[in-house]
Amino acid sequence: MRSFILVIHIVSSLAVCFATLVVVFRSVYALKMKYDYKSIDKSLPRLIVLLLYIQLFLGIILFIFLINDYKAYSLRISQNGNYCMRFWGVEHFSLMLFTVIFGHIGYIYNKNTIVSKAIFQKNRFYFGITFLLLCLSMIISMIKYFN
Repeated sequence: MRSFILVIHIVSSLAVCFATLVVVFRSVYALKMKYDYKSIDKSLPRLIVLLLYIQLFLGIILFIFLINDYKAYSLRISQNGNYCMRFWGVEHFSLMLFTVIFGHIGYIYNKNTIVSKAIFQKNRFYFGITFLLLCLSMIISMIKYFN
């Protein structure tokens, strides 16, 4: 069960990473070429926010598994291992929470703004931050698992 949830969490992370990168590149290109806002520019941020909330839900479940593992093995693992595992879980969760917040703010601006140039500027900024936070969180997770 846990590994299945982890796989879905990782796949949704990669999907969000790809979708945010597409939104940022489309925004930069549209600003440079002075393109108008299209329907895909509205549906991609909605998809990103949906995937971010799926990730948040799955991440909370995985965090509960981590806390249960921490309690079960706290006497068997050295203190350094416990603190490292516990800190990583809180750090990853905090970064992903900010990722969801910035993604949702970007979606709200996307939904409520009318002028194409302003939409692309907001998308570039908020989904750019979302992309950077997501990549940072994924890098920290890879470092944790490969060390």
